[in-house]
This record gives sequence, C-alpha cells and structure tokens, in this order.
Amino acid sequence: EVLFLNDACVAMSEFISGSETEFVAQMNERAKGLGMENTHFVNCNGLDTDGHETTARDIALMSRELITTYPQIRD
Repeated sequence: EVLFLNDACVAMSEFISGSETEFVAQMNERAKGLGMENTHFVNCNGLDTDGHETTARDIALMSRELITTYPQIRD
C-alpha cells in the first residue's frame, strides 16, 4: 500500500513538473511563500526520510491555505 502511494505521488510529480526533484523544489518554494519557516520537503509523498521535516504550526498554515482556497474539502 505504501509503495503504491509512493509510485502514484512520483508519477503525479513527474507529470506536473517533469521530475520529482523539480516538484519537491516547487513544494519548498510554496511552503516558504505560505510562511512555513520550519518545513523542508525531501520527497513528494510525505513519507519519513532524513531531512524531511515540518512543525505543527507549519501544517496549520498549509491547512488554512487548503481550506481557504478549496472550502469544498470540508465536504
């Protein structure tokens, strides 16, 4: 199940940005733009790995953006 999730995330990131590396770079840029000062993404799937880190505050900032931009997510 985890391998499927990873494969799907990598495929999606490659489709959107050409490579997982570029997608992750864009994720980190977006995180900075949201004020997520203590977040650094290393992969596109969120699975734990060295250097992949965040905080509860940063997750709250990301969640606020999600709910504000896509209120239908509550459905």
